[in-house]
Amino acid sequence: IFYENLSTIMPLLGYDIFVQGESGIDKSSAKYPIFVCKKGSDVIATAYLLEDGKMKVLKSSTASTENAPSFQTHPYKRLKDELIKMKRLVAQGSTLVFTDDYVFDSSSAACAMIMGRSASGPLEWKTKEGKVSLKDFLNYKLDA
Repeated sequence: IFYENLSTIMPLLGYDIFVQGESGIDKSSAKYPIFVCKKGSDVIATAYLLEDGKMKVLKSSTASTENAPSFQTHPYKRLKDELIKMKRLVAQGSTLVFTDDYVFDSSSAACAMIMGRSASGPLEWKTKEGKVSLKDFLNYKLDA
């Protein structure tokens, strides 16, 4: 539990000591493709799935400024507020923009925070072409 708390708090404070560094992912030969999470035409986030199942949302991705009423008490609302407070998410027009890459513990955590509502990451994240969900991609990889 100590490690879990520490690995959650340290990135919020700007210390990504438990996060795989940029050098750990060679974008040209990544094991997994880029995935996209969209909400309307304004909110578009891109991310890589890391080997440990975490999602690395890339700098300049956008997140919704609006949150669903049910999200006000959602655990990821607190994370979203912290990222805004730390200026890792900044308001730009009608969206929030990631000022740096950020690693989330799961695809659902990333998606919920981006969309401002509960979300199933495996279903919402899709390949760049938008045709294959993360869930289908992973199921295909397991069958191959």
